[in-house]
Amino acid sequence: MSDTEAVDTAGNPQSQSGRHTPGDMPLQFGRSRPTAWFPQRNANWVYWCACQYLRIYYLLAARLRVEGLENVPRKGGAVVVCNHGPGNDYFPVGVSLPRMPRIMAKVEIFNWHPIMRFIMTTGGAIPVDRGAGDVEALRTSIDAVRSGELLLIFPEGHRSEDGKLQTAKTGATRIALDANVPIIPVGVINAEAGWNNFPRFWKRPIVLVRIGKPFVLEGKGGQDRAAVLAGTRRIMMAIAELLPYAMRGVWAEPAQPTARAGRDARARERAEAESGAPDVNLG
Repeated sequence: MSDTEAVDTAGNPQSQSGRHTPGDMPLQFGRSRPTAWFPQRNANWVYWCACQYLRIYYLLAARLRVEGLENVPRKGGAVVVCNHGPGNDYFPVGVSLPRMPRIMAKVEIFNWHPIMRFIMTTGGAIPVDRGAGDVEALRTSIDAVRSGELLLIFPEGHRSEDGKLQTAKTGATRIALDANVPIIPVGVINAEAGWNNFPRFWKRPIVLVRIGKPFVLEGKGGQDRAAVLAGTRRIMMAIAELLPYAMRGVWAEPAQPTARAGRDARARERAEAESGAPDVNLG
């Protein structure tokens, strides 16, 4: 099975409450709180320093709020999955989690500058070659979560320029199934406003990180095609439920797909099967 396969929402019900655009949506808080000034458990000095810098930034330029911290287990491996919008959403997620995650990042970031390579490598990031089957990245990720670490992945594989959820790659699902660890869904709202606000410190927009309840995928492993597709749909639906309706993108489709939507999905599957895409691409 191609790991670049786009997974649609056929047959999955969607809630249609809260229709707001990302730019003007009123943020409804549950049990939210400002990000705390605590050192993450298992954090090394590079990651700790980066987090302190970002906490100072968000203290000055934005109001970072976190919901659902109780959903992050104190120990044990898990795959954290998050939407990937136009803002630097990995910053508020990394600062908010009470444990240091291993972040899967495109290899281009590591090659951008020697200093960046040092920061990423020392901070525990895992480089991924998105244009080829990166078996080494897959093995490293599975070993990390099996050993009890958190792994942060963006299932969409690349940024969404309009902030809406896109079709997903199946790498996160395959890792969770092979390692037999839970999924922790995360939704980040307004990340771009928090980052682009600098240096207009007087505005301080709200950046909201919502952490959903963990769940375990059903299946016999990453080679079980049906389990991988079903698991990827479940992951994206869980992320979508943490976002306003306007940000759910293709995952806000009606529960009963139209005949045209079904034809489009089948045509997309045929095109991907004929493209000769590599069997492993974690995006």
